[in-house]
Amino acid sequence: MRVQLLSRSVCSSAWTYNVPYSFNFVCVAPSLASTVCNGDSGGPLFVEVAGVRKIAGVTSFGSAARCGENFAVFTRVSAFLGWITGVAGIGAGSSTTTSVRPVVTTVPVVTTVPVVTTVPVVTTVPVVTTVPPGSQVVVFPEVPPLLPVSVPPLYPTVSDRGRPVLPKFSTTRAFQLVTEQFGGKCTVDVDADVSLRGKRVEIFLSKSEKKPAFRRILDEFGDTRIGVSKSCGTVLRTGVFVQLEGSVTRFRAVL
Repeated sequence: MRVQLLSRSVCSSAWTYNVPYSFNFVCVAPSLASTVCNGDSGGPLFVEVAGVRKIAGVTSFGSAARCGENFAVFTRVSAFLGWITGVAGIGAGSSTTTSVRPVVTTVPVVTTVPVVTTVPVVTTVPVVTTVPPGSQVVVFPEVPPLLPVSVPPLYPTVSDRGRPVLPKFSTTRAFQLVTEQFGGKCTVDVDADVSLRGKRVEIFLSKSEKKPAFRRILDEFGDTRIGVSKSCGTVLRTGVFVQLEGSVTRFRAVL
């Protein structure tokens, strides 16, 4: 089924669940036709990046009263890549030092020994094959065909209790902003349309800044996240400005 991804800024601003919102969530717009329900926990959320389908989320939770009335919430896979690679044993250096190990299989060879009656005697002969360094024999389950993620320009209101959701992007809202204060450091999340995923951007922390403070590649949702050693109040006063690589237009990211 096709689902409609929501940006972090839209999801956090209209959040109505009793659990706190987290940057590690991926939100899907409410829909009674295409949604997850009881028993779907752990299921995958795929997005297509440069023609390749990648797993972006794992089903976490959704509406308790009626499936599809509120956000469907997934755990963001990219936030746990370090843990995943560590548990799977595919971390840095694990494949470069692997030596060739023989894999021994046995092939039965039948010979006959003459006695009063002919009795077959089975002996085994080892056959040695080798596996290239760093490779593993993995059998993948079949997956359904690729389905593009459709992201219309307007998003629905989540519920009558939540704040209304504005159109995500327009000529004046090309990039949106979410900030979160952690001690003396401000976490800044710059959110663009999903169609800009994979694009390289330059981020300026004031309108007059000549050189970008950060250069980033937008992830599979059109987002990027940076940490600034300033208060979020200072960051918001000076402004966060985004410029696509090769462009002469600089956009201000707004809340």
